[in-house]
Amino acid sequence: MDASHTTLGFATLAFVGGHFLLSSAPVRGPLTGLLRVGPYRAVYSILMAAALVWMIDSYRYAAYVRLWDVGPIGPAILYVCMLLASVLLVCGVTTQNPTLAGMGGIRDADAAARGIYAVTRHPMMSAIALWAAAHLIERGDLAGLLFFGGFLVLAAGGTVHIDARRRAHAKAERDEAWPRFEAATSRLPFAAIVAGRAAF
Repeated sequence: MDASHTTLGFATLAFVGGHFLLSSAPVRGPLTGLLRVGPYRAVYSILMAAALVWMIDSYRYAAYVRLWDVGPIGPAILYVCMLLASVLLVCGVTTQNPTLAGMGGIRDADAAARGIYAVTRHPMMSAIALWAAAHLIERGDLAGLLFFGGFLVLAAGGTVHIDARRRAHAKAERDEAWPRFEAATSRLPFAAIVAGRAAF
């Protein structure tokens, strides 16, 4: 590990940690009270975009240090995972997503838990996690571990973070739709189907 990996590590920490820190209730609440919601989201987006640019630039110049070799099956793993990730991503951006910031509440929990949300209630995050995991495994180097590992932590941890926020909001608003939606779906793709809580 050299200076280029240290820089990449700090950039990844800024991007991933910034997401969790700035969207946490103890930080988000006072900031939205001070700036209002619109300006807060604008500042948040600018900061995270800057951190992402730093992270990508650091990855481009990071030294190559091999950690493992998956051999000839690496590309096959990558292609299969990317196909599934693409389907999840397209479905996630073309369907109203009740888990995204700024989206309205769930009017009909039973209807919302169908389609792609029967597979996972976080299709976009699942797509990012799958994309990151596939590239991390196939690359097998230190820079890839830091870069794609950061996206994997952000996507996987983000689903837990989003669920906790939505759960707290539903409790405060005495909204019964979110608990029903959460009970009928799963963070892990296909888990609700396997458990019999949803139909494919």
